[in-house]
Amino acid sequence: MNNLNSIFTNRNNWLNKIHFDPILLFLVSILSIFGLFILYSASGQSSYLIKRQLIFLLAGFVVMITISQADTFFYKRIASTFYFLTLILLGITLLIAEPINGSKRWLNLYFFNIQISEFMKIALPLFIAVYISNYTFPPKLIHFFITLIAVLIPVFLIFLQPDLGTSIIVAISGLMVIFLAGLSWKVILSTLGSIAAIFPIAWNFILKDYHKQRILILFNPEADLYGSGWNTIQAKTAIGSGGISGKGWQEGTQGQFDFLPESHTDFIIGIIAEELGFIGVSIFFLLYILIILRCLSITYSANNSFDRIVSGALTSILFLYVFINASMVSGMLPVVGIPLPFVSYGGSSIMSLMIQLGIIMSIGTHTKFSPEEF
Repeated sequence: MNNLNSIFTNRNNWLNKIHFDPILLFLVSILSIFGLFILYSASGQSSYLIKRQLIFLLAGFVVMITISQADTFFYKRIASTFYFLTLILLGITLLIAEPINGSKRWLNLYFFNIQISEFMKIALPLFIAVYISNYTFPPKLIHFFITLIAVLIPVFLIFLQPDLGTSIIVAISGLMVIFLAGLSWKVILSTLGSIAAIFPIAWNFILKDYHKQRILILFNPEADLYGSGWNTIQAKTAIGSGGISGKGWQEGTQGQFDFLPESHTDFIIGIIAEELGFIGVSIFFLLYILIILRCLSITYSANNSFDRIVSGALTSILFLYVFINASMVSGMLPVVGIPLPFVSYGGSSIMSLMIQLGIIMSIGTHTKFSPEEF
């Protein structure tokens, strides 16, 4: 009996040493499982894509749990190396990557392609958070300008791929750290005013013709019914035809007959709406809300500035993924190619999101061992 008690005691001690958030793990698992069912329908019942997505998810969960074992001092030490390594890989991608659909976004590692820009969404906030935490809060104007340079360099490289959607997410991920660090509202409003002022210049000299077309088509998709407006019109049709309860799993016409392009990636929420209706979409959004609320709870509980701003910035990225994708598919924002987290097909996106959640878990489970401030 004593030996049996000893075995259970050792088992419990071993489990207590594993750092993970069971609530967050459960919610992401449920969302991922639901996502596999939707992906199976959206991909035309492709067992190949499902097997690959399942591998991505399982590998992602392993990475998430592994990442959460390290404390935040570890991430503070590697932040600069992570940022500059990712920056170099972005440059290499532009130089040697084979164009896919006109974009040089994926670096071929022989066994699989990896989208380096997805990992800049993590590297940039960590790098800026480390830089700012070395000074007093709120950050001074000089620190804002230095971090702005650190943001603009990767954003420019990603824009050149070209990938407008990811460049916007990366920019916000970096600037969100400055905002959470307590940057003066005067500086924030001045920056927004400057962006508005240079928009005409960007429109005439920076944005490409297809970028402009996507923005213009937002206000009148029917103006190019079989061209730029096709995706938006088909997505709206799928959403509207689903009604309250949907047409049934694998019974949607827009997705099953390939009227909705990219239905297994960027526009997969249209499949959810058509086949599962308002009820199905609400369940998915509820899961996202619960995940984000749990991440915000961890952010609020963090007991030092570095942990709070990193967790807050990474949580905001997850929110932006969901918000931009849903707004894009419903015709409220231009089509910019942002996947739906844990549901859309794609390994780099899943791995990036799992790393983000792993860092947030690390902050939540190691916070009691952290000093009050550093």
